[in-house]
Amino acid sequence: FAWRDVEAAFDAWLAQHPEGPIVLSGVEQGGDLVGRLVRDRVAGDPALRSRLVAVYLVDLHDSSQLSPFSCMSKHLRVTSGAMRQLSEF
Repeated sequence: FAWRDVEAAFDAWLAQHPEGPIVLSGVEQGGDLVGRLVRDRVAGDPALRSRLVAVYLVDLHDSSQLSPFSCMSKHLRVTSGAMRQLSEF
């Protein structure tokens, strides 16, 4: 249910903002959903990927949500604070 809402909101936002930078963020379950959005919608789309300037995933329930970023590794910079958080899992 929540995923459909996130996907619909992203589609509506893209329709209103067909150009320009994209910044995504989510906390806890929202972070998991943003990770899925990046994996399912952004990572495989060169046009969207080129617009993505930042992704903030805070207090993820599922740290495997970082896996969508592996396909974007040459463009990804993970902060030391994020790595410290991941080591606590």
